[in-house]
Amino acid sequence: MQRAWYGLRLRMALTYVGVTVLCLLLLEIVLVIGLAMFFLDTDALRARVEHTATHLAGEVVAQGVDNVQQLPGGFLLGNPQSQLQPGAIAFRDNQVEIPFITTVYPDERPVSLALLVDPAGTVVASSYPGRYPPGSSVQEIAETANTLVMRAVQGNPTTGVEVATTAGPVLAAVAPLRSATTVPTGFVYVHAPIPPRNALALSQIGLPVLLSGLVLLIITAPVGLVFGLIATRGLIHRLQILARATTAFAEGDFSQRVPVRLNDEIGQLEQHFNEMADQVNASLHAQRNLAAQNARLAERSRISRELHDSISQDLFSLRMLVGGLHNLPGTDPIQEQLTLIEQTLGRVHHEMRALLLELRPHVLEQQRLEDAIATIADAYAVRLGIRVHADLQPPPLPAHVEQALLRIAQEGIANAARHANANQISLSLLADDSTVVLHIADDGVGFEPSREDAYGLGLRLMRERAEGLGGTFELKSSPGTGAQLLVRLPVQGVSE
Repeated sequence: MQRAWYGLRLRMALTYVGVTVLCLLLLEIVLVIGLAMFFLDTDALRARVEHTATHLAGEVVAQGVDNVQQLPGGFLLGNPQSQLQPGAIAFRDNQVEIPFITTVYPDERPVSLALLVDPAGTVVASSYPGRYPPGSSVQEIAETANTLVMRAVQGNPTTGVEVATTAGPVLAAVAPLRSATTVPTGFVYVHAPIPPRNALALSQIGLPVLLSGLVLLIITAPVGLVFGLIATRGLIHRLQILARATTAFAEGDFSQRVPVRLNDEIGQLEQHFNEMADQVNASLHAQRNLAAQNARLAERSRISRELHDSISQDLFSLRMLVGGLHNLPGTDPIQEQLTLIEQTLGRVHHEMRALLLELRPHVLEQQRLEDAIATIADAYAVRLGIRVHADLQPPPLPAHVEQALLRIAQEGIANAARHANANQISLSLLADDSTVVLHIADDGVGFEPSREDAYGLGLRLMRERAEGLGGTFELKSSPGTGAQLLVRLPVQGVSE
């Protein structure tokens, strides 16, 4: 039970962590794609290009020259330290990064570019002099770029326009240079490559989102692990209790029960375990009762055989010897004594045979209740010469009720045969909608039920059987008038 930290509990906690991480990753991916697809477009790039052109125009104006051709020789457009490659784009503050490129890239992909042009559209300064040197025309970039500059010369500047150059699509902006007379002395032309669809959004927002998601994962993973261990603590504890109870039950401790804490799947398992334990205990109890009953039946069979093989045979032999003595000459007093002995032996033999019938085991495994009672009645009629009239019409009953009725009927017939010296017995087993009634009557010598010694062990057992099943036991008798036994049991509601 100490394996919880590297057993089910740890696996469940790690599952929680894995599910949490996976959900966060999926959420980040959906968020980045959603932002890229639905929230960002080239507007952000257009604004940056416009800001860059305006900023560079301000730097040129800050040189304090009235003519752009008079700019100092060291004036550069762009950043010589930039390593920006063709087709790539980078941002600095709210502007596009403009690299100062001294070589000519063989790659035809567009680069971020800034040009200072005069009102005639001639390049005065360039961030990419290798491809667009001073003295060249802005028209070499694209006809659209030249049109933008010409519109600006005419006083109608247009910015943030997509231009299709030979190297690829770009977003372009033109910013005028205004002197103190407010007359433009030149223009700054800036363009930047348009990345593939939503690549700009991914670069602007995707990376920060992914980085923040990574930080969140680093924080969430240990929290998820702790949460998983705490969340599974109660569950694992319940499973441990159930496992201990199962182990003890398997080792023979059938008193084990587990508390049912919640009505969930484990609660159902706990309930089923308790029900199984109750059923096993009931089965063991039934087996013990059956074993005890079989032992009693076996003992009765053994006693019956011993009595039949020894005492019963000896009694028969004594009767035969006494009968032979009647043929010998003798005095009347001796003959009278022999007659008395013969009568006594006859009664003893009769009672012995009745006792043997009483000890004979009867079971209902192969017979119906009415057939088993009829078999007992026939045995007494054949072996003891007692007329037994039986009217048996029982309803379907539980097995334990049938067994009790069989024992009561057998004991009642045996009492009439052994103690009442009856010649005729009437037996009926009938039922109505709610009650089954067993009635036994004999024409024997009868007795006084009010006497303290009237109820022997057999009568007490019959009463206990009837009352134990929720029924009633009634005995009527008087000296010389026989006896009547009446047992009533409820048809419904009888329980073991």
